[in-house]
Amino acid sequence: MFKLLRTTSDRPLIYWVVGSILIWLPLPVSTLDMMIDPNWHAPHWQCDSLGIPIGQAYLFALPWAAIAMLISVLLTFIFTWKRNGGEDIFQFKRGSTLKNCVVSLPILLICGLLMIAVFFHIWDAAVPQTIVADCGGTAELITIIRRGPLLQITPFVYVGLIVWLLHLRMLALSSKHD
Repeated sequence: MFKLLRTTSDRPLIYWVVGSILIWLPLPVSTLDMMIDPNWHAPHWQCDSLGIPIGQAYLFALPWAAIAMLISVLLTFIFTWKRNGGEDIFQFKRGSTLKNCVVSLPILLICGLLMIAVFFHIWDAAVPQTIVADCGGTAELITIIRRGPLLQITPFVYVGLIVWLLHLRMLALSSKHD
């Protein structure tokens, strides 16, 4: 467990593969979350809840995989090339202040947005929501009160992305080796 909280050394390939998978996973996992509880995503009984998202996920899965691999390879090799590992990913003072700010601020902003998304998943599952649905105006208006699905996989993928980004941040701030 504690090895996940420290960067590795000389392993940009591992970071690239893990990053590619983590960037690609929200597309199929969000579709799987819809399949687990379709009534949460389309609460009106007259609405088609699964056909359109499954079709879109099917069409965009391969192009999104290529984009995820490209994003991951760019981030990984920019941040990890010839860097020493073994640093704690939660160490926030490392190197010069300017470099620390330039590297940390964008990554921490993305991590903050992902944490907000995780919070909203937890909020929807914990707090009853009033939902007004009419299938985009094609059906009669209904109002229901219910909670979001308790079993959701997307927040776990977001937490994995946060940990991956913190690893890249720490490697970018670590010292170089020959």
